[in-house]
Amino acid sequence: MHADLNETFCVGKVDDKSKYLIENTYKCLEKALEICKPGEMYRNCGNIIGKHAEECKLGIVRSYTGHGVGSLFHC
Repeated sequence: MHADLNETFCVGKVDDKSKYLIENTYKCLEKALEICKPGEMYRNCGNIIGKHAEECKLGIVRSYTGHGVGSLFHC
């Protein structure tokens, strides 16, 4: 199976607003991963991410959906 993942690292002097965004987007990922298991609905990951982002006063780009996990890379 194929999937991909990226991570953001701070280099040099980074303002507090950017650090806040980076820290909380990572927390969104961690919270979504906590519920991942066979049979879990994929949309529940999005719901978890959206809830945490909203609590942090961050927005979600709904038109950017990424891609799934499958037998073909970037399918």
